[in-house]
Amino acid sequence: MHLTGGRERAVAVVDVSPGSASVAVLSVSGHSPANIIATGHSKLTLEERTFKQATAQIGGQIQEAGKEALDAYTKNGHRTPIDSVYIVVHAPWATTQTIRMGEKYGSDEVIRDAMVGKLAQQALANAPKLDRARLLEASVLRVQLNGYSTVEPAGKYAHAIDIVSLVSECDPAVRSAISAGVGQVFPVAKPAWRSGIRSLMMLARESAVPSRHYLIVDMGVDTTHVISVRGAAFEQRVVPEGVRTILSRIAGGKPPEDVLTSLRMLERDACSTEACEAVQKALVLAEPELVRIFADPIGQMAATRRAANDLLLVTHPDLEPWLGRLFSRIDFSQFTVTTLPFTVCTPSSMHVDRWISGGVADDSLAVASALVPLEAAVTR
Repeated sequence: MHLTGGRERAVAVVDVSPGSASVAVLSVSGHSPANIIATGHSKLTLEERTFKQATAQIGGQIQEAGKEALDAYTKNGHRTPIDSVYIVVHAPWATTQTIRMGEKYGSDEVIRDAMVGKLAQQALANAPKLDRARLLEASVLRVQLNGYSTVEPAGKYAHAIDIVSLVSECDPAVRSAISAGVGQVFPVAKPAWRSGIRSLMMLARESAVPSRHYLIVDMGVDTTHVISVRGAAFEQRVVPEGVRTILSRIAGGKPPEDVLTSLRMLERDACSTEACEAVQKALVLAEPELVRIFADPIGQMAATRRAANDLLLVTHPDLEPWLGRLFSRIDFSQFTVTTLPFTVCTPSSMHVDRWISGGVADDSLAVASALVPLEAAVTR
């Protein structure tokens, strides 16, 4: 999908993972940042769901979030038809891998886009265990000429070319359920399917992550995707712990909205009620178990190659300050390259506002929305 030119367009972004859906409507003029005009979110509950239940509910959650976004869109006086929709699917519903493919020539050759495209097709054809019926997306993540990475290979001379492709798959039942929900909200919009890991890696590549090596903690409602990135390669784990399960640990029978309100007030040091004190005590009690839960997958990956010190945390905004401090603790230093604690950054600290304006409280939706102008910038 190419969003170029100066004409203003309305583009929707649907961000989905087990247990939740978020929707944004963006005004895109071909120049970043894109302006977020309206947003909507499905209701957060503490109800535990099976995989089958989460799949069955996602269509309704998309419609719930989409209606909220569209109501706000029209209420603010906007009438531009929404003809494009980015659908960003997170793990474990989207499974992603990288595939490498290269070719050597007898002498320096002029590199053309067709050569890169040919290698990308060969990479797909030779990908181990790739099921084309489940293919969600396939894109070239990196191109190297004579061993050196380049953003614009076309027109340059090289005797060797190597590419790294990003390939994602999705369960057909999940994709069908998501597609049906999106079709109800945006019936004429052209869909562009993307993985959550693609949006996160593109933001990290174009933003203020200090190095090419970093750790991503992408926390959804029911699960957390932990990705150790080293350049264009990555290792990953899916942890059965997320916003819902954490809130369940500290809720004490209270509705999630009440717990999140207490968290906000505690962070501002503006709460001295018994309810806030109870949440504060519950947080302290929950920390050792959460450290154990997340140290296990990070430790597994560190056994092969230690994690970088920079950690990108994407989670619910009301949990972000506390979880940021949790991941900054010395408990995790044993897994890092420097044996120092993680340096935690978030989409806001990485200046996601370079790519989107208008503000959005949902970090995951902000990253997904930033993908629209990021991809447009790449194609210009």
